Amino acid sequence: MAYILFLHARRNHKQAGHMLHTVSLDKEPGHTHFLYQLAASIRETETDEESLDLAAMLLKEFLRVQERGTPLHFLGMVELASTLTLEFLHRGGRLASFAVALELFREATTTRFSEPWSFVAKKTLIIGRVLHNRYRFFEESAERLEEAINILDVLWDIMPLGRPFRVSVVELIAISALLYLSHDLDTTTWLKALKHLTLAVDLHVNGFLEEDIGLDNEDKADIADIVLHDGIDPSGYFYLSTQAMCIVHTADLLRATAYDACCKPGYLRLATDVYKRSLKWRHEGEEIYEAQSSAVAAAWTNEKESLRRAVLSLGRDDPAGFTLLGPTAQSLPVFWYRAVHRTSSDAPKSFSHSCHLLYHPTWVTYLPKQQNEGAPSPLPTISSDTYVPPWPSDFMSLPSFNVESESLDRNQHPLPSTILPGIEKVIEDENSELFRMPLEPRTIRTFMRSLDDEVRGLEKSTSYMSESVIRWSNEPVYWDPKEVHLSTRMAQLKSRGPYFARLAQLQALLSRGPERCLELVESSRTLFWNRLLRLQTSFTGLPEDLASSLEKTASELDRCKSQFTASATEEETKRQWELEGIFNSLLGRARQVPGFEKLLMPKGYEELLQASAGGPVVVLLGNDSTYAALVVRPTGVDAVWLTDLTEAAMEKFIVSLNRASKDARSVMTENRKEGEDGHEERKMGPMKSALMPSYEAYLSGLWKFIAKPVLEILGLLKSKAIEKRPRLWWCPTGRFTFLPIHAAGVNFGKDTFEGVMKYIVSSYTPTLSALIASRKKMERSSRALVPDLTTLVLAQPKTPGHASLPMTLKELETLEEIIPPDLLLRVGKGTLSEANANRKVDEAMTYIEEALILHLACHGHQDRVDPLNSGFELSDGRLSLSKLISCRNPNAFLAFLSACESAANDVDVPDESLNLAAAMLFAGFRSVIGTMWCATMNDSDGPQVAKIVYEELFKKTGVEVSPDAIAYALDIAVQKLQESGIHASRWATYIHVGM
Repeated sequence: MAYILFLHARRNHKQAGHMLHTVSLDKEPGHTHFLYQLAASIRETETDEESLDLAAMLLKEFLRVQERGTPLHFLGMVELASTLTLEFLHRGGRLASFAVALELFREATTTRFSEPWSFVAKKTLIIGRVLHNRYRFFEESAERLEEAINILDVLWDIMPLGRPFRVSVVELIAISALLYLSHDLDTTTWLKALKHLTLAVDLHVNGFLEEDIGLDNEDKADIADIVLHDGIDPSGYFYLSTQAMCIVHTADLLRATAYDACCKPGYLRLATDVYKRSLKWRHEGEEIYEAQSSAVAAAWTNEKESLRRAVLSLGRDDPAGFTLLGPTAQSLPVFWYRAVHRTSSDAPKSFSHSCHLLYHPTWVTYLPKQQNEGAPSPLPTISSDTYVPPWPSDFMSLPSFNVESESLDRNQHPLPSTILPGIEKVIEDENSELFRMPLEPRTIRTFMRSLDDEVRGLEKSTSYMSESVIRWSNEPVYWDPKEVHLSTRMAQLKSRGPYFARLAQLQALLSRGPERCLELVESSRTLFWNRLLRLQTSFTGLPEDLASSLEKTASELDRCKSQFTASATEEETKRQWELEGIFNSLLGRARQVPGFEKLLMPKGYEELLQASAGGPVVVLLGNDSTYAALVVRPTGVDAVWLTDLTEAAMEKFIVSLNRASKDARSVMTENRKEGEDGHEERKMGPMKSALMPSYEAYLSGLWKFIAKPVLEILGLLKSKAIEKRPRLWWCPTGRFTFLPIHAAGVNFGKDTFEGVMKYIVSSYTPTLSALIASRKKMERSSRALVPDLTTLVLAQPKTPGHASLPMTLKELETLEEIIPPDLLLRVGKGTLSEANANRKVDEAMTYIEEALILHLACHGHQDRVDPLNSGFELSDGRLSLSKLISCRNPNAFLAFLSACESAANDVDVPDESLNLAAAMLFAGFRSVIGTMWCATMNDSDGPQVAKIVYEELFKKTGVEVSPDAIAYALDIAVQKLQESGIHASRWATYIHVGM
């Protein structure tokens, strides 16, 4: 099928190439020549980058099956090198692919010729390209190709050897003639024509024949006629944008860049960037370049006529009768040239060739054929004493990089990929089938690095697309009122959430660095909460009328019922849609005011670093066995690859930890004892059973695969006194949100204990922006003193439709003993257990705005469809998040959620932080204590943890409350639980969120 497409029309060649790319020449060797023909045809369209990519892939397959040292092996190396060079010259070309071109060029040069590489560099590429033009039309034998190489070797030894980006006119004429001769003649005639042309050039350049290469006298006249009419004459009128000029330029670029890279190893990027900038040059002083072109055109005419006479002279029996013609009879015209990118208006003017570049002569001179001894040459030439630098061990790395060994430097591990998972293992494997090529190990290593670079390029382009989607998600345009409805918005979040949580940030990290990754992590998460919080923004500083309009619109939007509940009417939803349009229009005007260009846009990298003012923030992200941590500190952000964490391990952690927590509760024994008040108190203790899961084994895995590598990077794995432990914030994304990273460790209860709690005090934050906002809020508000910590404690020992929670009364009694009486807000009369138990929603709302601390000991409920309907079950209904958010106490300090699974995330959209603990943070509380799963609500752990936290908080009166107080207090409480020997699932559930 590919062959039929190839024969049918040129426009089908790319389609045929894609078909043939799936063929392995090991299994189908009969397709070798056809594959090369197809690659050659596709490659001719140099202006099409896709064609060059496809041609390169086909040429790699061709080269892969060649035997080292053969003409086809030489041809494959040169042709692939020139194709990769053209790829690189496109504006989006990759440096790694050009490094492969240089290595192929090096190997072709040093293995085929014995002279120093700089002497034969230009000849190498020209011979290879001429062979290419022959082999694409005729499937020549190795012997015939070898003979052709030998003739061409002699031919180019006759040419003047100059510096790069200078070319003699006779070279261009000879290359053009060779290209024409290669595609029509039978093998015997072709080789004779090559010999005849070689002798003619020798006679033209030197005025006599230096060497007889065995021209057959019997058909001299016929061969001379063929060389003239099929070679020299068809090239027509002079113009520079020919395939011959393209070949010379490719050769000059490769040898010049190779020379620079040899003299200054490690600076290949600098050298190529400088050169690529020169390709942007356009005509300046047209008359100068027109004059130079006229001079070269005149020289072209004279040289061509002189060469014709030499050919005709060789066709006679007496070549000595040959005489030079014209005013340049004693010199060879040579010109400097420069290459520029072709524009859309430049029509290619080349034989079977769509050239990517244009060429302009910049200076013309004449090189004497015979110089007097000591006379200076107007053209710098390469002499036998010219310094030839050695090839560097590696073109792209600095000299200190060690690649002398036969394998990759194992300190330089390829990065993983989201597009091709597992490709990093392939790239590290030199024995991979992918790199089985008849090349030197160092050349193969460059192929490996190029593949890695290509994967990084795909990651980068995909990352930019992901960023565009994320940007749109942060500022959506609503075309229909239904799109602002809460149920619609939640459905959209759930459809996009997994992609944002698992891929977008990783792609940025893999291709654009940790800084851009951090920005995308922040801008792609908690979109639900950010949408609500934007309406609380201060617009101070904007023009008064604009600020007033924004505040008024934001306030009205904030009151829209459809913002908070899925039960909004069609009329209410339409009104919100109208307000959304007005607000976005006003916001666009505000961003045109100097200083407000980034108003309500996601925070940039430098601003996000402020989140680490109180201690490092560790962002955990990843997917499909590609996991990493971003360690954010005031000085910057570092990436830590969690190389031992696999997809299977992550899945096992999540499923098994959840199952272990449930199984641990199912095998608890109930040791009942009579309480003082006559009620029964449950004291849970683990019973030794074969059913008991090894919960600690999972925490050990979390330590080994996740927490320990992070703490190692931070330099925290050293013996420290307990009071000196620093704080650290975990910011998990995706499935990391379900793991108790704060509880990771090994050998609990032993002297050999190693774990997170030994080295740091852990907190969590849903986003870095939330942490920054809490700190700014604290700076703006008055200092929080212990005597100011008014506290509202609500408990629900009995709730209609829910299981009883008798221990919540114990919790009230405990807190009444600790918290000063004047700081306790009493909803009713009597003791705290009488006044604040089993209260109604409206009663609670009356006091919430006064409370700096809100303690809720009750059942919690998370509404996955209507998140703001989530809340806490009181005696007459639910104290919903929408009601709590509407309170907006500017001095809200702590929310203690002694409720089941108050910090558990939605499985469908874990990055939206749709849990009660995060909601309280977004509602304005600086700190929140919650639980990740339900393990303690029927035992004494809740009251014990609350007792220790409040004892720590209120142990000193009249002092300012440190922002660290809550985290350290919870840490002490959890450690005491741990020391008591209870099952790990009971103490590991408690977390601190926020400041």
